[in-house]
Amino acid sequence: PLQGGRRPTMEAVQGAGGEAEGLGAGDRLHIACVYGTVVAYVTCSGALVNVILPKHLLDMSCAAHPQAPCGSEEAVALASYWLEASRAYVNLAALVSLPALTLVADRLGRKPVLVFAVAGAGLSAVGCALAQSLALVVALQTAAGLVSNVWLFIAVVYASRADETSPGGRARQGAFALVEACIFLSILGGPLAFGQLADAAGARATLLVLGGLLAAAAPVAALGIRETLPARLKDRGRGLPWCGPALSPHALFGYFWRRRAARPAALLMALCWAAMRGTEYLLVPYTSAAFGWSAGALGRYSAASGVVMVALSAAVAGPLGALGRRPLILLGAIASAAGCAAEAASSYGPAGAREALFWGGGLMYAAGTFLSPVLRAMLSEAAGPEEQSRALGCAAAVETLCAFVAPWAYGAAYAGLEARGAPGVHASLAYVIAAVLFLAMLPALLVAEPGAGRLW
Repeated sequence: PLQGGRRPTMEAVQGAGGEAEGLGAGDRLHIACVYGTVVAYVTCSGALVNVILPKHLLDMSCAAHPQAPCGSEEAVALASYWLEASRAYVNLAALVSLPALTLVADRLGRKPVLVFAVAGAGLSAVGCALAQSLALVVALQTAAGLVSNVWLFIAVVYASRADETSPGGRARQGAFALVEACIFLSILGGPLAFGQLADAAGARATLLVLGGLLAAAAPVAALGIRETLPARLKDRGRGLPWCGPALSPHALFGYFWRRRAARPAALLMALCWAAMRGTEYLLVPYTSAAFGWSAGALGRYSAASGVVMVALSAAVAGPLGALGRRPLILLGAIASAAGCAAEAASSYGPAGAREALFWGGGLMYAAGTFLSPVLRAMLSEAAGPEEQSRALGCAAAVETLCAFVAPWAYGAAYAGLEARGAPGVHASLAYVIAAVLFLAMLPALLVAEPGAGRLW
């Protein structure tokens, strides 16, 4: 039926669990293009950052040391230096640009920012493939971090789904959980598929393939994705005077200070992501030192954990979402804390039992990672429709900052005690820190002010 001569909004036909059966063919095509673009972008970007770019930098480092065999200590050290530099600069660039670009998405629309992010990532991949110096590769990655970083893309995708789902019930939380499931699935598949291609054709050729796929995804997204920002909220061509204040130093986290209703979600996000980014950092050094895991063993562990993450995120979009937000946060925090505690305990005992304990703890931790979409949905419901990208972009900035700080904080706890000759204790302390951060979410959840938001 028509509402005042117009088609009913998608929100009007959605049920409690997510997308409704009453959506038309155009709506379904739009939703499919949104999730398809997420899969394409994260698959290519994840493979580039985690597998192809490190291999490309190592190849270029080997070329810079023709007198030494490829894989020599000098070449690896040089590649590691530029790889860490590129990751640090990308995160810093994202922190600088997120406030302004998410405000652009709230004023001009979600679609232009999404399409530009996909196209920019493709151009960056091609540029890295054609670059002849390590410094130029890092410069191109930093430029991409300013305008097309993954944090910006994900924040605007979440804002787009928030535009089309009602804040009450389970619709928005379910839509966010499906986005998270697509992200986990892409992180699993991308490195595996493109890693095989890089072994066969080389990293430079694979970068060109990734760039071509992203460049092809941009026009598809432009044609298939519909603008979701309500017309009444768009800037009407009066210039962009609102961009200046967004670039001020305090704009990034000032949003949470000014929006009282957003503070509980911000606190829970900071605790959750500080713990998650720390466990991600610890995985490779700890398993290599404690169990001697090869790349294949790490791949099997990551694949098993990823399957659990995808399954639980999809379950939050379905039957698990019926539990309600507070029970979901409690369950996720407890499961993740228990998993980190088991990983800490794996520093002791017989070797076979330690490895099994670490596996069990890792899968239990993975079962709690549905916290991210639940917390994002909580923040989205505390924000108005005119500031969805801004709010979710500030959340992405919190996650970026946690990713930037985690190697220093957890690395100090890990390496400091290891240098003192305390076998097992250094790893235990690092994982105990993560478990404590997850457990700190419980009092933060329970003592939050009752009037601070829909949950509270």
